[in-house]
Amino acid sequence: MKPTSYPTAPTDHQSRVDLALKRLLNAPNPYLRTQATHELGKILTRPQQLLSCSHLQENHPIYRQALAVADAWEAVCNGMPTAELFEALDEIPPHSPLRPWREAALSIHFFYASLEEAAAYHAQLIPKDWPLAVIVQVVKSGNHLYNAQGSLRQLLQQVLRPDTILLETLQALLDAQETGLEEVFLSSWEELARRWPEEDQEELKSLNIWLWTQMAWQDFEERRLLRSCMQIWGEPEALRLAALGCLGWDPEAALLYWGRFLLTARRENSLTDVQRNTATEILWNFVHAVADFQAEHGIYDDWETDWANLANVWNEDTTEVRHKWPTSWAQMRLHEAGQPFPSRTKVSRTTNTGQLELFDLNPPLL
Repeated sequence: MKPTSYPTAPTDHQSRVDLALKRLLNAPNPYLRTQATHELGKILTRPQQLLSCSHLQENHPIYRQALAVADAWEAVCNGMPTAELFEALDEIPPHSPLRPWREAALSIHFFYASLEEAAAYHAQLIPKDWPLAVIVQVVKSGNHLYNAQGSLRQLLQQVLRPDTILLETLQALLDAQETGLEEVFLSSWEELARRWPEEDQEELKSLNIWLWTQMAWQDFEERRLLRSCMQIWGEPEALRLAALGCLGWDPEAALLYWGRFLLTARRENSLTDVQRNTATEILWNFVHAVADFQAEHGIYDDWETDWANLANVWNEDTTEVRHKWPTSWAQMRLHEAGQPFPSRTKVSRTTNTGQLELFDLNPPLL
């Protein structure tokens, strides 16, 4: 991943970072390296400052560590960290000038997750005379400072200095979703998608799944959001994300979305054999979820027709009988390819960004 572009620090401060890093790289013994590391840490206010140093090559461990920290900080700031980012943080050794930044990123992550003990543990590993030490006070203050003056959000913005326009657009999107302003919601989403870094599309997809989970709370027209997502990722991927996001509050719609995803993906030949088999297996998780939902809430009037229409279209495109879907919903629940329906398994309808991992169309980013 390429480092995200941020506003550059003042020239005089950047030159101080350059000089401190040069001293560290040229330190002839462990004692002087320790001293140089500490001096660098006391003036380093953003990991991107190291990435801007001309005498630090991209294959140098410190460069890779700074890049990992920069990515991790951006992820926790936006609330979308990934397992790969944490794995990269684990590779930062204790003697590295980026090690306290690792602890800070982990502390913030656990702070957001309301895991106070873990947040405090990582925060206390930050040297007290480093700029990052202010995080210790924020963590100790508790979650009530989240939106207050001097809060963690403001601290992240000051230290990380992310893309201001991107954050403002994200905030507008969240505010519109909460207040029910559909036009602002859709325009903010489209603007956010246009500005989102190309190399971080998986994080944008995670956000999109979360937005679908929130559609339960507003009377927004789902087709408009779906149409917008199709323009970004294409029809199959947009349907897949919609299905994952709707599962928690509307499993019937989620099943129809997933069925359409399978149909369009087959027509476009966009899946490998393994992906297609995995997606078909997941279909039955959706069927189970709908069965559980309908057992509790009943079946809406047009459900049988909606299912039959989807099954008919699927069957028209399917040559093998064993791959056809029963057009009767009752039969769909009882049989799969002529075999007894699998034993009922309770499917949780709690949806979060982790569900993106259920079926990943793309190879891992890292």
